[in-house]
Amino acid sequence: MNFFRRLRRKLRAEHRLSIVRKCDGIRPDYVDAAESAQKRILIVKYDAIGDYILLRPVLGKLRSAEPYRNTHITLLGNSIFRSLAEALDADIIDAFLWMDFPKASQDMSYRKECISELSAQSYNQILVPVHTRDVLREHIVHAVPSAEKIAFGANSTEVFDRILPARKGVCFELDR
Repeated sequence: MNFFRRLRRKLRAEHRLSIVRKCDGIRPDYVDAAESAQKRILIVKYDAIGDYILLRPVLGKLRSAEPYRNTHITLLGNSIFRSLAEALDADIIDAFLWMDFPKASQDMSYRKECISELSAQSYNQILVPVHTRDVLREHIVHAVPSAEKIAFGANSTEVFDRILPARKGVCFELDR
C-alpha cells in the first residue's frame, strides 16, 4: 500500500473517531493516577469468550511479573464472558468492569452512561491486547484518564501513547 493510501485511511479513521466523540459529548478531565499510593492498570478486552480464554495465561504472567505484583489490575471486559472471568480469574484480577459492547455500539445513552462511569476512574496504564481496533473501542479508551495507553498491532491513532508492534505472518494470536 502506498504512502498516500495509508495517510488517507488514517485521516478517515481519525475523522470517524472525532465524530463519535462529539456525539457522546464526553471530554474527560485527565486525573493523575500517580497521586494514588498503588499503581493501577486497566486491561480492556472487548472480544468474545474465545479471545478471553486465549488471554488468561497472559493475565497470570502479568500478575506474577515484578513490576505488576503490587499493582491493582482492573479488567474492562465484554459482559459475554463475565461469569467465566469472575469464576476463574478473581485471584488475578482485583476488579472487574463489564460492558455490553454490541449494545454500546447501538445505544448512545447506554454508551454515554458507561463512558461517564469509566471516565470517573483513573489509571497509570491502560493495556488493550487487541490487534484490530475500531472507532468505538478507541473512543472508550480515550475517555478513560490514564498516564499511558498501550495497544498492540499495526494501526495507530492519536488515542494510544505506544503501539507495540505485531509479528508479521501467520502465528498464534498471543505470539504476535
